[in-house]
Amino acid sequence: MTMPWLIKDEVLFIHVPRCGGTSISKHHKVPKKAREGMNCYYSLWMRYYYYRYELLDKHNFPVFTIENCIALLQVISAIILYFHVPEYKQAKVGYLMWSMACFTFVVSTFVGTAPIGLRNRFLRVCIMYFFGKVMCGVGASRKYIVGTNTNGYLFHLTAESAKKYRYVSEQDLACCAFSIVRNPYSRMVSLYQFNKRIGESFEHFVNVFYKE
Repeated sequence: MTMPWLIKDEVLFIHVPRCGGTSISKHHKVPKKAREGMNCYYSLWMRYYYYRYELLDKHNFPVFTIENCIALLQVISAIILYFHVPEYKQAKVGYLMWSMACFTFVVSTFVGTAPIGLRNRFLRVCIMYFFGKVMCGVGASRKYIVGTNTNGYLFHLTAESAKKYRYVSEQDLACCAFSIVRNPYSRMVSLYQFNKRIGESFEHFVNVFYKE
């Protein structure tokens, strides 16, 4: 597996998922380095990417999020407009705002999470194409090999895929790369904690992971 350049063109961290990659990346300030040279639009989305990444590292189905705060404000605004501004009631703007709030809540809390969005191939591909095509490649840095685009989740690309998409060369892997491995059982427990669905047992998760 591959993850970012910790020091560009000098130290490349080959990341096996759930083996300390986030901590190492933070220590070397990769989130900050990845935004260097980006315009405001791309820099903002890269910040959002890392906000979601850290959020999902702590919560499988996060409820207290920026997105859900926005959704709540939409609901409150819609209620106020619906009951106190007659023209808005007739135009049914409130229904649209309620619908958008519900959509935001569902996507933020369930669809855009590891247990749902990342474990479902169709949703995973949709997320990749949304950020890679619809949003013009925001939330990804080819320079540091982090983020998400149509090539996949860059920090989880295999070394072969990274070479295929020309993020790294054979010489980079031979001269600059290192990796860290973890006890297989403790790694599987970490994977379970990160990806488990509501009510899912460890045994069931391991069986599904093995089949996939």
